[in-house]
This record gives sequence, C-alpha cells and structure tokens, in this order.
Amino acid sequence: MNKLIRTIASLIVISPALVFSQTIWTDGGADGSWINTLNWTAGVPGTTTAVQFDGASFPDPDPATHIIGVNSGTTVIGSLTIQASTAYSMGFVALGTDTLQVNGALLNFGTNIVDIGLEYTFGSNTLNGPFSFSSLVNTGTQNVSVTDAVSFTNNLYLTLTNNSTYGRYTINALSSINLTGGTVKIDPSSSYAGVNNDVFQLVDKSAGSWSGVNGSTLDVASLPTLTAGLTWNTSNFTTNGSISVVPEPKTWLMLVLGLTVIVVFRRRQKA
Repeated sequence: MNKLIRTIASLIVISPALVFSQTIWTDGGADGSWINTLNWTAGVPGTTTAVQFDGASFPDPDPATHIIGVNSGTTVIGSLTIQASTAYSMGFVALGTDTLQVNGALLNFGTNIVDIGLEYTFGSNTLNGPFSFSSLVNTGTQNVSVTDAVSFTNNLYLTLTNNSTYGRYTINALSSINLTGGTVKIDPSSSYAGVNNDVFQLVDKSAGSWSGVNGSTLDVASLPTLTAGLTWNTSNFTTNGSISVVPEPKTWLMLVLGLTVIVVFRRRQKA
C-alpha cells in the first residue's frame, strides 16, 4: 500500500511538468528552422509545450531581424512567450502551407513588434504585447483580450454561433488595434441563422482604440444568411464595432400598415 501511495504521489508531482513542459529557442542549428531539434533546449514544441524566446536565444553577432521558419503543416503548441529581454525584432513565416495554433496565451513582453507571417489560429483569449498579423487569422469563437498594440493586415475570421458565443476582440485600456489593409470576415462554418434584435459586439473599443477602419473593413458578403424576414444592420460597425439583426424593411412596412389598419378600424367603430 505504501508503495502504491508513493507511486501516486510521484505521478502527481511529475504530471504538471508533463502538461506544462517548456522548450526555449537557442538557434543551436543556426538555420532558423522550427522543426530542427537542435534549435530548442527540450526538442521541437508539442501541443502542450510552453514555447519561449528570450534575449539569449540568438548568438551574437546577429541580424537586426530574426525570422523563424515554420514548416510542419499545422503546428499546435501550448503557449508562446517573448520575454522582455528580447531586444531584437523577430517574426514567424511559413515555409510551405503552414498554420500555427497556440492553445494558450500569446505573450510579447518585449518592446519590438513580433510579426506572425503565417496562418494563425487562436486557441486562447489572451493576446498581450505588440504583434502584427500579416497572414490570415482564425479567431473562432474566442473573445480575444488585446493588450498593447496589435495590427491585422490580412483576413480576420470570426465565427458566429449565437449572440453569446462568437468571435470578438476586446481592446483594453491604453491598447489598440490597427486594421489598415485588414478585412473582418465571418467564417463560412458559422451556424448562426438569426434572432431579431441580436447584437454582436465584434470589436469592443470602449476602453481602447482602433484605426484603419472604413466602409469595406467588414466583409458584408460573408455574413451568414438569416431566417426570412430578418436582415443585418452593419451601420454601427465603423463607429462602435457592432452589428445587429433587425427585421427587413418590407417587414417593418407591413407591420406599420397593419397597425394603421387597426387604428383606422377602431376609430370607425367608435364613430
């Protein structure tokens, strides 16, 4: 029995390390390749790995910008952290048709903007630090909390399921989103069919700010087809980041006409 207890206790101690295993970029292979084991302290990152870059990640002398080439199809990791000691600029690019999915936090504590130059999928709602996304971004139904400055210069996909489960961005105080060159699209897989008066706050900038937004930033053609009698109201998107579901104009007209007929009928009855 004592042996069993000791075994269970050892598993309890070991399991967090297994779940939150960490690997740090060393550039030991000197080729900038994500899939080269020599470039990591604990091997190529896996789906539950906390990936870290820091000021000691690259040997000197080095170029001003460091590019990490990802070439493994869909790369899924636990989290990605750029430490404050990282004084150089860096970015991630696809060497083929590649996607990076981070299931945990995406953090940049450095002052330089880190560019995500390959298709990116959010698996968490934490986005901290200066980032630029120059390739397609899949938000899913995450409510992404933005801290610091973030820019999107490609397609930004959001998924709509219902008025409480949908992709959105909340810009925190002293933070911003720049959508210059970017397009907000609704993912074709969205199952939403429409409920009157539903409001979707796609971008909440009440505490922060955004820029680069114009009449074509939201791809209206990508909005899901609604149930008969309903339509999308997108007039508020450029001002407060919201869209809503309202009755179609002809439905309003029929309602007004119906009420008018009732009022006239009642007046004639009283007369």
